[in-house]
Amino acid sequence: MTRLLYVHNIAMPGLEANTVNVAKMCSAFAGNGCDVTLAALPGVEKDLPGEIQRYYSTAHPFSVHALPRVCARPSLAALAGADLARRTRADIVYTRAPHVALAACMIGAPTVLELHTSEDAFKRAGRAALRAALRHPKLTGVVAISAALAHHLRASHPSSEIIVAHDGADTRPAGPAPPARDRLKVGFVGHFYRGKGLELIAELAPLCPWADFHLVGGDANAATRLLSAPLPSNMVCHGSKSHADAVSFIDTCDVMLAPYQRVVRVADGVTDAARWMSPLKIFEYMAAGKAILASNLPTLREILVDGETARLLDPDDPAAWADALRSVRDDATARSAYGDRARARFFNEHTWIARARRILVAIHRMPARGAACA
Repeated sequence: MTRLLYVHNIAMPGLEANTVNVAKMCSAFAGNGCDVTLAALPGVEKDLPGEIQRYYSTAHPFSVHALPRVCARPSLAALAGADLARRTRADIVYTRAPHVALAACMIGAPTVLELHTSEDAFKRAGRAALRAALRHPKLTGVVAISAALAHHLRASHPSSEIIVAHDGADTRPAGPAPPARDRLKVGFVGHFYRGKGLELIAELAPLCPWADFHLVGGDANAATRLLSAPLPSNMVCHGSKSHADAVSFIDTCDVMLAPYQRVVRVADGVTDAARWMSPLKIFEYMAAGKAILASNLPTLREILVDGETARLLDPDDPAAWADALRSVRDDATARSAYGDRARARFFNEHTWIARARRILVAIHRMPARGAACA
């Protein structure tokens, strides 16, 4: 059995999408037969292993090791991760942190680095660690979150072994159909960062007085601060929710929105994720079998097909979004068909368990610079 150590120097449980990805992938690697240990910063909970697995509703058990809180500093996380890799005799170290990847490589541990952004998003020391890790002979491979990011990495680091693996979601039974109602319930899940779509929804809501827009990811105060304006009367913010509660919320909606702008900021307020992103929300929407309206951006076209699994729309044209919403409001059969096709594609390509299996198979087939995963 392959011993896989996943090092992630972020507090868990947490509201950040990266923590969902990490928890779900640890579960999926375990579901593929690996003996998995997650090393992460602890949140406020004392029962860290149990709390993580309850908070993220993970399907397969894995061990959890609490890193010291000083490991929020990348250099100290790297040292702690390398030490833990030695002590656990990990067959493979998996991480999203370049410092951790480099330290693991330097002690001779076969290492996989998962990247969700280009080197431009890292500070100077992070960029240096990334460049050194990508050149190191013990770096088994790189997992890129999108084909666009893989293409970029291959251009700048042609010797790296790169695996393309979009984000994913859990398989689950289809939720009950929303009840018949007079007003369309339109949903959105995601942080209220600039460019994530709040701005477009605020323009869209007044154009659709026959719909109610329900948002999970922040409260009304956060929304009005971002918009610098009062919210439309048919726009309701439900605050932040756990991943499990957000999934349950999706089931109650008729249509889900992914209205990304051409520039998408993340938590630091500076990094632009639009060129490389593979949004978790898209896969949760697909898993729920919901009709999806999404922005017509290159990275989203890697996942969704316009007119088949979603409607892809110009993020600069609120009127086009209003017309599309009106169309799915008036044709419940078409609305269901979009959701059914999206769900079928999700089951074929985008479950967490399938994502982990693809990565493990790719690692197994890579040259002997890394270890084989069975």
